[in-house]
Order: sequence, then structure tokens, then C-alpha cells
Amino acid sequence: MKKHLSFIIFVVSFIGFIVLGCYAVFISLKQPDTPEKFALIVEPNNIDFGLAGETTLIKTVHVTNQSKYAVNILDVAATCSCSQVMLKKGEIAPGKTIDAELSLDTHGRSGEVSGRIAILYQFADSKRQGNFVTHINLHATVETQSRELLKTSSQHQQVLILQW
Repeated sequence: MKKHLSFIIFVVSFIGFIVLGCYAVFISLKQPDTPEKFALIVEPNNIDFGLAGETTLIKTVHVTNQSKYAVNILDVAATCSCSQVMLKKGEIAPGKTIDAELSLDTHGRSGEVSGRIAILYQFADSKRQGNFVTHINLHATVETQSRELLKTSSQHQQVLILQW
């Protein structure tokens, strides 16, 4: 009976050890040291151009791969036609930084103008599956009052000329 109980304890312990070992391997393969959603860092990621006229506003940002694994940039997308990004698709090595040029077009717009740019990426290592996104927010306040004053002033001059 004692031998039988020792054997059962040994088998249960062995199975438990195997299950825990498999779970540890699964977890280490599934999760990189840096959480996926923070692998690419954009500095600055919130850009406020402040008060602007009708123009194209441009800003260069730094995109850093802070993980221990290479990252592939798959695509970039903007929420509206007013915002664009110039960023080369491809691999960013661990710890490396590349520059991206962002633009916000305020022509024909007035008031608050905002855009959001998404960078879609994945780990180059096939063990870390899935696509991830990091965002950049752009904002400007377009002041069109000076243009309206010029229009009004021009119309007023035309009226004065006609009255003369």
C-alpha cells in the first residue's frame, strides 16, 4: 500500500511538473519582454500645432522600437485626408529609431482640425503573432478671421467706389 501511494504521488508530481513546464514555455513564446502594444514608441505622439492659417503643417517625429525583437511596419493610415505620414515600410531593429514626417493640411478648413495616424506593425519573429497599432494625434486651430476681414474690407471698398 505504501509503495502504491508513493508511486501515485510520484506520477501526479511528474504530471504536474510537465504541465507547469509546458505552460511556462507557452507563456514565454506568447509574450515578449515588452508588451506588444508598447513595442513601437512615437515621440511626440500628440502634436498640437496651435493656431494656424490655411497651410500645410509639418512635423518630424521619432519612431523607436523599444522591444528586444525586430518589428515590421506593415502599413500606415490616416483618419482623414487632412493628415498624412511619410514613413518607410519595413523592419526596425531592436532599439533602433527612425524618423517619420507628418503633415496636417488646413487648406479650406476652419476651427478645430484634428487627424489621427495609425502605424500597423508586427514582430518579425514568427513566434510572436498578431498585428499591433500605435497612434499619433495631430491637432491645429485654423484661424480664418483675417481672411473674412479681408473679404469684408474688399467688399466695403467696392461699395464705396460704386457710391462715388
